[in-house]
Amino acid sequence: MFSGQSFDRAAFDPSAWLFASEQVAVPDVVGESEEDARAALSDAGLTVIVQRAYSESVPAGDVIRQTPSAGATVDVGSTVYIRVSRGARPAGGGNGFIEGSGFIDVIQ
Repeated sequence: MFSGQSFDRAAFDPSAWLFASEQVAVPDVVGESEEDARAALSDAGLTVIVQRAYSESVPAGDVIRQTPSAGATVDVGSTVYIRVSRGARPAGGGNGFIEGSGFIDVIQ
């Protein structure tokens, strides 16, 4: 230290900066295509997990909802869950679980 300068202990406290993280506002991606939503969230420094669901009102491939909500402040690197529409539920009965799960029909 130079003569006449004071020592600011808080400025050198590792706990003050070691665990600090940058924050970002979550972009609004509801209504966007999955591709555009992934890009916007990734550009904001966020991780994306996609869930899929049938929707009678949202076109297939577009985001139905997101968590956390748009505008929420989160740490960079946080996970944002987006629910992407599969489109309308297929006709023909059933609950759509098997049709939407990726299983194939092996019993003829």
